[in-house]
Amino acid sequence: MKRLWASLIVVLTAVSCGGMNVKKISSDSDAILKVKKAGFIVRIARDVRLTREDYVKSISHWIAGFVPQKDLLFIADTSDKITYFNTNEDRFYQLDESGNFLRFKSTGVVNMYLRDNRDELKKLMADNSLDGLFIYEIYGVIANEMQFVDYDTMLVMTDKNLKVIYLDHQHLSDDTNELDFDRIKVKYMDSISERITRTLLDLRFLGK
Repeated sequence: MKRLWASLIVVLTAVSCGGMNVKKISSDSDAILKVKKAGFIVRIARDVRLTREDYVKSISHWIAGFVPQKDLLFIADTSDKITYFNTNEDRFYQLDESGNFLRFKSTGVVNMYLRDNRDELKKLMADNSLDGLFIYEIYGVIANEMQFVDYDTMLVMTDKNLKVIYLDHQHLSDDTNELDFDRIKVKYMDSISERITRTLLDLRFLGK
C-alpha cells in the first residue's frame, strides 16, 4: 500500500476534471431535500501517504468558494473503522476481474458498513444534531514507471435513519509526464475536491 501511494504522489498532475464521468447509482430527491444539516466523513485506505486531514483541507477550500445552501459539518472524531478500509474487499468501490463496476456488490458493502457501524454513526449524528450523512471514499493507484494516474471515488449519502438516499461512483485514468511533487499533489487534490464540489452543487448543498 505504501508503494502504491508513493507512486500515486509522483505522477498525478494531468488529471482532467472534465473526464471524471461521475455515475449515479441511486438518488431519492425528496429525501435529499429533507436533509438540512449533514455530516461529512472522508474514508481512505489505511497506511497511505496523504492523510484525511489533507483531503479535508483541500475540500474545505473548494467548498468555501461557493455559497452554502445547507449546513455541512466535517467530522474528524471517529474510530478507524469509520474512516479507513483495510483491503479491497472492504471498499465501497467494487470491480470484477475485467474492471467493470459491480453495482450490487458495492451496494452490499455500503449496507454492511452502515449496519456494522450503526451505533457509532447514530451517535455522531445525535451529538452533532445531524439529519444526514455523507461518506466520501477516495482511492488512487499509479504505475509510476508508465506515468499514468488511475483513481476512483464513491459518495454515499444517508438520511437520519442511515438509509441510503444517494449513491454514485467515479473513475479517472489519465497519462501524465509531470514529476514535480508539489505540482502533482496540488493537481490531484484539486481534482478530488472539484469532483465532490460539483456533486454538492447538484445536490443543492452549495450555490454559486
